Amino acid sequence: MSNFKIKTILAPMEGVTDFAIRNLMASRGGLDMVCTEFCRIHSDGLSKRLVRKAIVKSKNTQLSVQIMGREIKSMVNAALALEQAGADVIDINIGCPSRKALNGGVGSALLLDLKHLEKMLSALRKVITVPFSAKMRSGFDNSNDVLKIAKLIESTGIDFLTIHPRSSVQMYNGKADWQIIKLLKQNLTIPVIGNGDILSAEDAVNMLNITGCDGVMIGRGALRNPWIFVQLQQLKNDRPIFVPSGQDILNMILELHKSLINLNFPKRKQFSRLKANLAMIFKNIGDGNTLRRIILMPNNLEELLDVCHHHLNNLSASQINMNEKSIGLIS
Repeated sequence: MSNFKIKTILAPMEGVTDFAIRNLMASRGGLDMVCTEFCRIHSDGLSKRLVRKAIVKSKNTQLSVQIMGREIKSMVNAALALEQAGADVIDINIGCPSRKALNGGVGSALLLDLKHLEKMLSALRKVITVPFSAKMRSGFDNSNDVLKIAKLIESTGIDFLTIHPRSSVQMYNGKADWQIIKLLKQNLTIPVIGNGDILSAEDAVNMLNITGCDGVMIGRGALRNPWIFVQLQQLKNDRPIFVPSGQDILNMILELHKSLINLNFPKRKQFSRLKANLAMIFKNIGDGNTLRRIILMPNNLEELLDVCHHHLNNLSASQINMNEKSIGLIS
């Protein structure tokens, strides 16, 4: 749909997309909506503490709250509570392939119980008044019935659908089959968001051109390159592409550190989160492996920040290459 306004979405990632990361990505620009990590809904419902944790918004960016569960009454009550608390969009997880999700009959396990999935989505549609979406895998052990499943989900009244075109059993192995995104776009009447194997702004443009999808959702690619959304915006508008310098990377790490402090993260968690983010940014660096090893060597927060200041401060933008493997250093 040409009038669909949500073009870029930060994907929900378990243990990752808390407010600190969502706000960090939103502040870089080019991002229409951020999605929380899933809120697991059990039969005892959603606590007020989790509602408060989920509903924290960034400026100029819509907030989608993803819920994952199976018990219909509990899912309905959770959706109502989250909408009342200020969620802009309620999203249903039909894609999580983890063993824990499968054992609980939630996430991509719902693809094996389509009658229950249809009943649950229909019940949610009756009470949700904000935009209502779902994120799905292309199937459980294969993608043969992806269109049938997508049409069933569409028939329940959701407003848009995100498709990660791998089966549940594939996890993140192999290549995402973008032709599946194209198939759904050509056969559904609701907007279709593409997700999977977008590691650069060029990848995102290619997905849009190849599939005709209405927007893109990016997860791991955004962790590797937090500027991917603004670069996509610049690429689509034929503007110069921003390439970060070492100082930009350092400033981003310091911004994340400040946010973690404000969210009362203990020092050990500040350290692990910063180190994990640096590891993603410098993933597959090639000639930058030496620098990557140096930056990830410290064993405490103070040492990590000192090393970042020392080694990133003088790294120029001309020395950094934004490519499909994320940030690489030009030797």
